[in-house]
Formats: sequence, structure tokens, C-alpha cells
Amino acid sequence: MTAEIAILNRTAVALAADSIATLAGPSERKTYDSAEKIFELSRNQPIGLMVYNNTELYGIPLEILARDFREQISVEVAHLTEVSH
Repeated sequence: MTAEIAILNRTAVALAADSIATLAGPSERKTYDSAEKIFELSRNQPIGLMVYNNTELYGIPLEILARDFREQISVEVAHLTEVSH
């Protein structure tokens, strides 16, 4: 189970998440206590990503996808919708 919280005011958002992750196989479960669940998506803009539950997309860990996306985004944008362009 993941606990995440976002606190919003007029000027900022604070993101927080626990760091425990459990991987369940057919016969056993393994718990890790240092999983990353909050990722920075841009070095130029304050854009973050919080993940829970399945941390893969098409078999690729979201941590790798977030890091690759962050490396491709190099310009400052005025609106969040411009990030994907």
C-alpha cells in the first residue's frame, strides 16, 4: 500500500510519499524500504510525477521513463500542456 499526499496553496505544491514497496510473486513477497515514488520530470520547470501500484509501463520501469523524459525536455515552457510538444 502506498501513501501519497499533495498539499496545494496559491504559490506551491508539496509532494510526499512513503518509501516502502512490496513485490509479490506467485509464492512469496519481498518488501523494499527505499523505493522512489516521486520523480522530477523537468530540470527547468517544477513538474513532478508521483507513482503508486504498478511502477511499469509496457514492461519499462517508470523511473527509467521519467529520467529519459527529463533528459529530452530542455526548454522552459509557459504552460504544462506545452511539455509534451
